[in-house]
Amino acid sequence: MHFGIWGIFFTFMVGGIAALITGYRPGWWLIIGGVAWVCLFYGGRWLHNKMSIRYRFPIIFDQRLSSNSESSGSVVTIAQMVSESGLSAIYPSREYYARYRPNAPSVDRYIESVQKSLTMVSVNLMTGVSYDDVCAVIGEKLELRDNPISCTISLLDPRRDDLMSSIAPVFSRTPKNLSDSILNTIHDLFEFQKTLSPAAQERLHIRVHATIPSGSAILIDHGEPFGRIQIETKPYGAPLRDSFAFEVMKTEARGLYDTLVLGYTNLIADGDAVRPEFFLFTRIESQDEHTFDASDITWVSGILEDLECHQKVQGSCFID
Repeated sequence: MHFGIWGIFFTFMVGGIAALITGYRPGWWLIIGGVAWVCLFYGGRWLHNKMSIRYRFPIIFDQRLSSNSESSGSVVTIAQMVSESGLSAIYPSREYYARYRPNAPSVDRYIESVQKSLTMVSVNLMTGVSYDDVCAVIGEKLELRDNPISCTISLLDPRRDDLMSSIAPVFSRTPKNLSDSILNTIHDLFEFQKTLSPAAQERLHIRVHATIPSGSAILIDHGEPFGRIQIETKPYGAPLRDSFAFEVMKTEARGLYDTLVLGYTNLIADGDAVRPEFFLFTRIESQDEHTFDASDITWVSGILEDLECHQKVQGSCFID
């Protein structure tokens, strides 16, 4: 309706002004004015569509959610819901990290902002993450003379055959391959821990959890008012680059942020801390008991000699 009224007005205005100035017959310039309006209208729609794609969130967030909210006397927009939930970012795939977060496109750059505590919960830290760069940042933060951080890294328990069988297909791996990969990551974490000072070693906690988390999480200063959480997950069968993520910051008490913090801290607490001896062993099944066999891990034999361990050690190598 508005476009029609403005179209008629624009057509007569252009045609009339052109006719008065040039002295030509007004009919021709009315036609020219109409053509100019059609070009302006469709050109504007094309530009609007282009802008909607480039800046989709601001356009969508201004929309009203439903007639129900209007009938109740209040109008709620998506922007309001996002703001109240504490949602601070959405990344449709990993390539959007560099696009929406140019100063911190990678995990190591993202965690550089940590001030007090860092918690990382993952199936296996090595899935698409630059391990060396992440450890370099963590080591630097742990060794700070003033205000060093504490860091907890929790991986999925590789002893649990049921967990390995459930999650391995998501990463296009076999349960055995995934379990070995986690064991190797734990080994690398302990090797990294050895390079730290004794005080920094005490501030680095390596754990395993016995429940598949809803997504891999990075909790930065989660006990502080300025804390934030990034959660990333991957659809079944999708490549790692298509993993999507969202970030949540603290808003009001007992909001989404606090719910996520409680869930992930409980997940970690219900798991186990890992003794250095654990990563030497893989699991084999027997009828009466579980034992751990290191014979198929190439880097084990030398460490076994140093620890004066037997090739097979019964029981758990975890401590509470």
